[in-house]
Amino acid sequence: MRPQPWSFGGMTYLERLMTYRHEIDGLRAVAVLSVILSHAGFGWMPGGFAGVDAFFVISGFLITGIISRDLVQGRFTFRNFYARRARRILPALFFMLLSVSILAWLTLSPSQIQEISGSVFFSVLSLSNLYFIDFVNYFAPSAEYVMLLHTWSLGVEEQFYLLFPLIAFIVYRNLGKSGFWAVVLILLVVSFAISEWGLRNEPRANYFFSPSRFWEILLGAVAALWCSSHDTKGNDPLAAMGLAALCLTFFIYDDSILFPSYYALAPTIGTVLVLTYARGSTMTAKLLQYRPLRSVGLISFSAYLWHQPVFVFARLDGYETSEPLTAVALIAVILLLSA
Repeated sequence: MRPQPWSFGGMTYLERLMTYRHEIDGLRAVAVLSVILSHAGFGWMPGGFAGVDAFFVISGFLITGIISRDLVQGRFTFRNFYARRARRILPALFFMLLSVSILAWLTLSPSQIQEISGSVFFSVLSLSNLYFIDFVNYFAPSAEYVMLLHTWSLGVEEQFYLLFPLIAFIVYRNLGKSGFWAVVLILLVVSFAISEWGLRNEPRANYFFSPSRFWEILLGAVAALWCSSHDTKGNDPLAAMGLAALCLTFFIYDDSILFPSYYALAPTIGTVLVLTYARGSTMTAKLLQYRPLRSVGLISFSAYLWHQPVFVFARLDGYETSEPLTAVALIAVILLLSA
């Protein structure tokens, strides 16, 4: 049998891609810690919100890798894909929503409970980004008191998960791998164009609008397809450059930066470089494989789910979350709940 053109050393590139990479856990930790520290109110990390953009790229990279592998091997099924996504997302999400609902019912006023109930309802439907789009400015001071504001990003990802597998399956079946490449690139360009239009015409809504965000997830998809077609090896300068670009945005961006836009290229392309080149014995990979960092990365999804409710309940009780001792205590609570 003639070997497939993407085989290497007895293992396909896709199989190599899907080999567990501990450095991605470290990258998740960097992303979630930046979000948590930023939302705690620390003025020295005003751009930590860009950690969400890193999560989008990571999700696109991993999801596309899984879908591509299963399509190549002829074993992709929608049932298996959505079952994996449900097991990954729903138990942690529903437990957080239930806990917040009970605590709100016990401690908050009827008007506050009514506000939270709307957020809970739309979070369950994976539509919370569209719920917040009409009346929340993500960067306004009042956003610090919106209990489930952070679930907007879950809505974007879940809407992507709903659409992308269907597109991938149809395109791959009819146009093959090259067609899949072309469609992903076209969708990326269209989504980026929508984002740029929204920046100039509807900047507040643009932050939450799924089509304005899909290009970030699709950047991860492009990275996954690139790695599936090339013998990608570790590259220290490129990996370090990517991690530096991502982390720099946490400190130099602030709420005056209009997101998403071309400004989001720095954290997203930085994340792509890390995913693509932080491999093997590179210093960046070793740094991200540091065990405490990986431990945070393993609970990063739950940490993201819990951080906003913990901070909001603390603020409603009169605590200043940016006060160092208070912040340390609250972050410990977040990590404990996540674990």
